[in-house]
Amino acid sequence: MLEVHVASGGRVNLTTMTFPHELDQPLAELMEKFAKARQKFKNSRTYKNLFTPKDTKIGCIGCASSLEITRGKNGWHPHLHMLSFTDRSLTDSEILALKKAWVGALLKVGLGDGSKLTDMMEHALDVRGGEDAAAYIAKYGREEQWGITSELTRSHSKKGIHEDSLTPFGMLALADAGDTEAAALFKEFAECFLGKRLVTFSPGLRKHFGLNVDNETDEEAAVAPGEAELFVGSLQQDQWRAVLRADARAELLSYAAEFCHNPDTAQDDLNDFVASLGERKPVSRGWFVSPMRPPAPFGRVIF
Repeated sequence: MLEVHVASGGRVNLTTMTFPHELDQPLAELMEKFAKARQKFKNSRTYKNLFTPKDTKIGCIGCASSLEITRGKNGWHPHLHMLSFTDRSLTDSEILALKKAWVGALLKVGLGDGSKLTDMMEHALDVRGGEDAAAYIAKYGREEQWGITSELTRSHSKKGIHEDSLTPFGMLALADAGDTEAAALFKEFAECFLGKRLVTFSPGLRKHFGLNVDNETDEEAAVAPGEAELFVGSLQQDQWRAVLRADARAELLSYAAEFCHNPDTAQDDLNDFVASLGERKPVSRGWFVSPMRPPAPFGRVIF
């Protein structure tokens, strides 16, 4: 969508919305007020004049939004990223009007107060466009380069900007290591977000770009053939046992996706990676639930 829109001369603006929060505030309470604030914001004349397709002043054809949640020293930190597909970028006066409308919505639902007004005007809503948007998003990446689409679709796996900021699945990793507080926090997140859509599109946006608009369930998507699968190589049974013993299944897929693009060397690269696992201290016995036949080749690595 981004590529098509920009290639046709359009602009994409990245708007990030957040609010003041305290350490002891429950996530469910924050999310309820955050949802009410977003609804009031969308109902404001300022928002409608800019982002409602039939009333837009900037040629907006629709928006794609991603809801993200992290946890830091000031507690839960919900925030929303919104990409608006428009004919032009927002002006400074339009951004200021959006800030006022968003802060006004926050105050009405009890997220912040008059004593925080200056900070809220400065930090509660941020707008970036073009190269600035790409640079803003790139700072989230640590182990890989992040693009503007990754910001919307892969927020669950991003690392926090600060060392004391954790994503929900960062909490889950700590819980797996025995951190009971992190386990309780992840449970709070899971109970609050169960069944919620994290990425949403305004009506008609996907259809505008000729995308499939059928609502597919997770189960249907999981068994559907992928459009960009690439065969990398095969693993023998002893190689797969080594991967299991090192608990390196996710690492194997990540390595294959990043380094095994050359079909002439992909199998050798895959073999080298598995061989390197032998230098690690085992973290599991790598047992199989049942015998596999035939023993070779054992598995296909596809991404």
